[in-house]
Amino acid sequence: MCSESETLADRLIALEGLPEQVASARAYVDAVLGPDHPINFAVKIVVSELFTNAINHTWSGAPQGRVWLLIEQLDTGDAVRVDVFDEGSDSEPRVLRPTEVKVPAPRRSEESSYFDNPKDADLFGRGLWLVQTLSRKWDTYEHDLGRTANGRAVYCVVPHQLPPLPVLG
Repeated sequence: MCSESETLADRLIALEGLPEQVASARAYVDAVLGPDHPINFAVKIVVSELFTNAINHTWSGAPQGRVWLLIEQLDTGDAVRVDVFDEGSDSEPRVLRPTEVKVPAPRRSEESSYFDNPKDADLFGRGLWLVQTLSRKWDTYEHDLGRTANGRAVYCVVPHQLPPLPVLG
């Protein structure tokens, strides 16, 4: 909720498109909603997934890339809206079916130890599925923030009454 004189840019937080900034994105959830908000954890999951997708699948993850966040309680009081703005890419976000989830090979090196355990690879490919599962609705739209003319925002509406979560087998 904002005043009439406040613009979209006034309500956004901009973060560097770096993996270590995911923690800052989650801290923003606490700053906006408060740590005791009933769906704080669900909103943090959604923000973490969308931020990670932005840096992994768009130009936000390139050098000097940025990701912008907006988190707002809806006027109806029954949900929270999350918008994550990226710098654009050549592809559209989509939810993968379970058969499409690709498990990357584990890698370790001095520079990157992304997977310390091969079982960690099982966590790839389910980000938008989690967003879809935790949200009443989600979609994308174009914006003109950042360095590219085709930036995209992914938004979702997380209801205060979360649906029963399915069990992944």
